Amino acid sequence: MAFQFCQYALQSQPLLSAVSMLPAVPPRSDVIAGSQLAGNRVMSAGLANVKYATASLGGCPAWLDLEPVIEGQLMAAIRGQQSSDMTVGNLAKVVSDSLSRGA
Repeated sequence: MAFQFCQYALQSQPLLSAVSMLPAVPPRSDVIAGSQLAGNRVMSAGLANVKYATASLGGCPAWLDLEPVIEGQLMAAIRGQQSSDMTVGNLAKVVSDSLSRGA
């Protein structure tokens, strides 16, 4: 079933549908030609520069420490275990503390 889903998801139409809703370059550049995205200058620039791209989880070194805390705070708010104001305050403190440590 997972293999069938991957086969489907990597076809042209599902990729075009996903990329048209997200600010992302598709994993298959051949799907852009002849589509409504062919004239998208941002997409074209992304495709032209993808060879220079790098990726890192979360974008900063502190992310690996912050991600579980952020997830826990958001889940507590979603489950009604704390208010949204408390969640935002807690997250602001956690991130601020992390930034002050230079993490």
